[in-house]
Amino acid sequence: MPVANGIELTALIREREAFVHTPIVFLTGEQDQEVRFNALDAGGDDFLTKPIRPKHLIASVQGRIRRFRDVQQIREREGTATPAASVDSGIVERGRMMARIDQLITEGRGRGGVVFLEMETIAKLRERLGLSQFERLHVEALDLLLPLAGERLVCRFADGGFLVLDASLDPEELLMLGVQLREALAAHEFRLGDQSVMTPAVAGVAPFAPELTDAGALLNAVEKVAHGARKRPDRIDLYRPLAAEEAARQAALIEDMRKAMAQGRLSLLYQPIVAVAGGEESRYQTLLRLDTSSGRRMTAAEVIPAAERSGFIVEIDRWVMREAIARIAQARAGGTAMTLFVTQSPYTLAHGGQAEWLRNELRALGVPGSALVIELRLADASVHTGTLREFCSAMVADGVQFCLSQFEPGPEVESILEQLPLSLIKLAGKYSTGALSTAVRDELRVIIDRAHRRSLEVIGHGVEDPQAAATLWMSGVDFVQGNLVQQAADGLDFDFNQAIL
Repeated sequence: MPVANGIELTALIREREAFVHTPIVFLTGEQDQEVRFNALDAGGDDFLTKPIRPKHLIASVQGRIRRFRDVQQIREREGTATPAASVDSGIVERGRMMARIDQLITEGRGRGGVVFLEMETIAKLRERLGLSQFERLHVEALDLLLPLAGERLVCRFADGGFLVLDASLDPEELLMLGVQLREALAAHEFRLGDQSVMTPAVAGVAPFAPELTDAGALLNAVEKVAHGARKRPDRIDLYRPLAAEEAARQAALIEDMRKAMAQGRLSLLYQPIVAVAGGEESRYQTLLRLDTSSGRRMTAAEVIPAAERSGFIVEIDRWVMREAIARIAQARAGGTAMTLFVTQSPYTLAHGGQAEWLRNELRALGVPGSALVIELRLADASVHTGTLREFCSAMVADGVQFCLSQFEPGPEVESILEQLPLSLIKLAGKYSTGALSTAVRDELRVIIDRAHRRSLEVIGHGVEDPQAAATLWMSGVDFVQGNLVQQAADGLDFDFNQAIL
């Protein structure tokens, strides 16, 4: 750039009214914080740090394009909206929808709830249509749904997903509304240029329920219901509130978790993840434990489902993340480079401002994003691909890596691998048993080979005996984790340099 540098060019672009809101991202190896601040002050939106993987660059840029177009559509609609429009009707952006749901939950509405609609072939449509027509598809879908929704709020909820909020219907009436909306979406022929598009659709319906204590919990529940509806012939299902006894048990557990955070009864254990090829780099999996008031120690698998249903998971996940970042900072201060794997709920990652919150936590302790691997469960990624992609695209620029755990072949796996900017996969436990059938061993080799072709590293998880480790090693895994290496403990003193598998 012989005439102007990037900062000067950004300032010139921002002087033009047509480009005031155009995303501007710096791809740079510049490390000087003062230069970065000057670039942001001139109108830059963010930095991508070299070196960066091509797929991460593409995912990050696509995420910013998608958000920019969403904002543009919202501005256009709000510019034509009448001031007298009802707070409970019309097309709104996601943040306003979440705020309205929280308000209705706080008011203790006994009726109403949400309908979640999802186009099933969204990944193929994105590839087939291209970004411009793909965005047009969403606009037309919203225009189709709005008159059918009547005096209700409607919003786009990630790619291919739409949310309709009702404040008055009982569960069966809400289900009938879902049936009507789903059938209309599935039967509609979209005309996009010279192309004609029809897409199958599924729907989930979730009435307000006592255990769904905020918008995040409600949306997490309705997305899971919609995902389960794919197995039903009518392609729609209804969330059923917990029985009174189970709801009371869950409420007691959540209250105990709140007290545990204040009383120091939450803790993290760490399990080494060892490179098969050897090396000195320290990698650990973080594992949450809760010591209940009755003296019982509970694992994450026992705690997390209740926390997700109640909406308490954001506080739990943020506590875990803060602890992990603090341990990384402590190790770095002692001269040890360390990478921690931290499992997070999709509900947390979809929470408003979570990406910026995480950036601030990393910056506050001077921890690079590359020291953090966020682990996503395959079952969660299957349900929440859209919202996870938005968060992942926002964080890859900071060097944060992502690992897909409990991995095994399935109908949605290829789509997930295409859409999420992953760096690693962690195999399902069935591949770490001692004696595998010939068919399972062949399946394992295919998984690892395909992962390596995508530049993904593979972790064998839950390894308990030498035979399992040998099978994984011969199949080509990159890392091994399990009690054979070392049981989870509260210390971070494993000698990776001397580790022998």
